[in-house]
Amino acid sequence: MQIDSLIKVWGSLVEQSNNFNKLVETLEDISKKTNIVLTTWSKDISDIIRDRLKEIIWENLSLENHIDITWKSRDIMSQSFCDINDKFTPVHTLEEIETILKKDRIPVIIQYEILKKLQPFPLKRGLSTDTTSAYFFDLLKAEKFIKLTNVDWVYKDLNDKNSLLKEITTKELKIMGKTCIWVALADFLEKINSICYVLNWHNSENLKSFLSWEKAIYTKVLSN
Repeated sequence: MQIDSLIKVWGSLVEQSNNFNKLVETLEDISKKTNIVLTTWSKDISDIIRDRLKEIIWENLSLENHIDITWKSRDIMSQSFCDINDKFTPVHTLEEIETILKKDRIPVIIQYEILKKLQPFPLKRGLSTDTTSAYFFDLLKAEKFIKLTNVDWVYKDLNDKNSLLKEITTKELKIMGKTCIWVALADFLEKINSICYVLNWHNSENLKSFLSWEKAIYTKVLSN
């Protein structure tokens, strides 16, 4: 079964609930017309766990345990996303995806659980969900890879809201350094020779327009 889009969701389960609920509704609506698979980010949950651990034992925490906690937090986020609405279904093996799509549900990849089995690269500190989401996009041979973030698109200058970039190469991205995209994603996009689209998750109507190939606001990241 063809997967039209793998969408990495940047969302908060703690703040901005109105925007988040609107995003959930939009993803439901989109899934009626196109096959989408989701991955998630875990900032809220991992920050809460890390802050508490830092108060107790952080200085004595091993690197292995640090990595394990970080990635388990990401899986908690994915599972929590599924708890919000029964339209979303956790994916523990990639073989489940086609069955879930046929049931008119939206698969949400439980990344760490699957990555530990597949071991495509070392699960080390600093490995971001940008890169792992791109890995699943490539593995599933999806048509589009979409990164939803908290800004409209990539800015040439983060302090200048008029410096919007509709298109950028991975080479240019790496020279720029800090943007809403992890630099390591640029390296991985070059490796798989693919494209990433960056959109603001607050603007649900814009996401809907984009997936219908209508006029939308986004940045297209091209691999060299």
